[in-house]
Amino acid sequence: MQLSLDDPLWDHLPGAHGVEDVRGPLSSLLAEWDPELCNMLLWDRLYHQESLYPATWAALPWLWQIAGRHADAVAPLFDFFAHLLALAKRTPASYCAYEGLPLSGRIWVTGMSRPHPR
Repeated sequence: MQLSLDDPLWDHLPGAHGVEDVRGPLSSLLAEWDPELCNMLLWDRLYHQESLYPATWAALPWLWQIAGRHADAVAPLFDFFAHLLALAKRTPASYCAYEGLPLSGRIWVTGMSRPHPR
């Protein structure tokens, strides 16, 4: 499943330093490759000290699309994907678990009074 970039849920998905703009950089990178913007997004907002976040998982399908659009994006994005896979393999599942979102099909977001409809 790919979360639309205009979905308001992005405004509630925490990243490395709380809720930050992730969809803006993703939109920019889809339109035009910028290695500095990509580096900031990957290593400052989506990953920090071997921790992954809801925004990380939501961004992955978009990062894959960016890699498909821009030849210069393939190496840095595939390095990021490989890093995530290596982290998932060597880290116990309990360490990688994020307790902020339920695993059921209904996603509750802090501050929302009803489940997100998607």
